[in-house]
Amino acid sequence: MFDYPTQLLGVCLISYAIAVLMPSWRALAVATLLLALATTIGALRDWWTPAQGGCSNACTLEDLLDIPLLPIARAGFITGAIVRALTFLPQARSLSPRAVVLVCLAGSAAALAILVFAPSLVYWRPLRIL
Repeated sequence: MFDYPTQLLGVCLISYAIAVLMPSWRALAVATLLLALATTIGALRDWWTPAQGGCSNACTLEDLLDIPLLPIARAGFITGAIVRALTFLPQARSLSPRAVVLVCLAGSAAALAILVFAPSLVYWRPLRIL
């Protein structure tokens, strides 16, 4: 139905929106901890399994298109969580809601920039000891 780059952008932006729309810092903290736990379990599983394809040090955009969508969703969520955490701080200082919305919208550009310009951050793997 959709081509692969459209799916990549959609997954990144949807996971970004989920993080940005968290209603409180507590909900954001719980969601981030759940994501960290899932990432840790996945990293441990990858660490103990035999080596597979993928990139560990330097990825190109072509390498990024060959990987599953989960690391891209994780990158979008982490970027959204950082932006949302930053918006919680100024709200205590009575920043206008319009400014908070603008910060959240501007952060979506950061999520897409990470996807395009730093794909090795998206698909990071722990070092293997064997």
